[in-house]
Amino acid sequence: MLIDKSVREFVQEVNSSSPTPGGGGVSALVGALGSSLVAMYLHLSMNKKKFTEASDEVQQMIQEKMDKLQLSIQGFLDCIDMDAEAFNTVINAYKLPKSNEEEIQVRQEAIA
Repeated sequence: MLIDKSVREFVQEVNSSSPTPGGGGVSALVGALGSSLVAMYLHLSMNKKKFTEASDEVQQMIQEKMDKLQLSIQGFLDCIDMDAEAFNTVINAYKLPKSNEEEIQVRQEAIA
């Protein structure tokens, strides 16, 4: 799975002749990293005296934002491998035989 690779391995895989990870997987990683930066800011803010002195409503709102961020981060990470799986399915469909009308029909349906 792509998600289990180190950063260096992931970058090397992108910088290869392999079709995956491609734009979708890289974009998902960037989304996870961007969301993680926002979460880092919230983590740092939640450790400040100003946060602990804030109203329960404000603390709850920030915690809800953090919870949503964590779900977004996990969703983006899941999309890295989902994108590769979807692309590989299409690539495999293009490799199906097309020597007669029946094979062509099966291939076209698989591609679609």
